[in-house]
Amino acid sequence: MYSQQGPPSAPSQPLTSPLPQPGTPSNLPISASQSSPGSFGGSFSQSSSTQPQSQSVPKEVALNLASLCKVGQDTVQDIVFRAQEIFQLLRTVQPPNNFGAVVAANSEKKMKILEQMKTIRTLFNRLKKICDKLDEVAEDPEDRTLESWIPMKGVENEFQNYKDSDAYRAANEERRELLEQIVIKNQHLKEIIDYTRNVIWEINSMLAAAHSFQDFHRRESVLKEFTDLLKNKSRRLSPLSRT
Repeated sequence: MYSQQGPPSAPSQPLTSPLPQPGTPSNLPISASQSSPGSFGGSFSQSSSTQPQSQSVPKEVALNLASLCKVGQDTVQDIVFRAQEIFQLLRTVQPPNNFGAVVAANSEKKMKILEQMKTIRTLFNRLKKICDKLDEVAEDPEDRTLESWIPMKGVENEFQNYKDSDAYRAANEERRELLEQIVIKNQHLKEIIDYTRNVIWEINSMLAAAHSFQDFHRRESVLKEFTDLLKNKSRRLSPLSRT
């Protein structure tokens, strides 16, 4: 810059000229020495005057209820997490004694606890603002109370009028018919189960009788063989007894 235009004659003038502060208009009157192309003040005034003034107007950001609820949920989770960290630090704090290491560790934990408490206070302030914003955005035009949204027992509400409608009567009649059909089907199934149980009991009784009959014949054959064996032995022993 200086090599193209040559050394400035009065370098102290542009440095001593007051610069425009943030928020002040840039079209203030300047001297002729400051408006020269080679001076620093003139170039700064030209660049600041070309900035569009429309950027200074902030645009309104449309907030979404879902996004606000998500931010509030994350804030609550962060508060709970930091509270758990505080309790963990308090659990590990040792009683004070004359050892320097214990005192240093306790002081460090104290600083961490104070920092967490400060962060929790900030998070609670953020949560308060989110709740206020949600109350403003989600304001109920009917101004209904919480009890009106929850059906309470013993309190008259609009749901009791459904019993007098035709749709409720038709649905109740259909429910009664279905219950009767279910009772008939259950009775039929009970009869089938009882009949099957009796058949199985009779089959088991017949099998047990057959096994007992086979055992009786087997025992009878064994006794017959044993008696024959005794007769043969007695015949063999009879000539010896005669002699």
